[in-house]
Amino acid sequence: MMNAYDQLIIQSAQSMLRQGEALLHMGVARNDANLGGQIVLAAAIGVKIVPPLFFLVTTNQRLIAFKCPGYTFGGAPKVEIEDTQVLEYAQSRLVRTGTT
Repeated sequence: MMNAYDQLIIQSAQSMLRQGEALLHMGVARNDANLGGQIVLAAAIGVKIVPPLFFLVTTNQRLIAFKCPGYTFGGAPKVEIEDTQVLEYAQSRLVRTGTT
């Protein structure tokens, strides 16, 4: 069963497909590298600072990242897309490796 986020992301990705392109996988990513510091700062100044959430879709030709508002302290992210970034596999190159 698909939830509202899956439906939004899949429909958005499908509308961007080119001829011969197929959806392969979907995932979620967010940058929590400094989440502890952000929470302390938020408590100190009274502003909620939450990193954005990225819904990632891979196709046979591209990686599509949909930027969505981050989780709120009270629950799940809003069901909306703030920005979309597309990475063409044919034009990409590895610039750094490491662990996550």
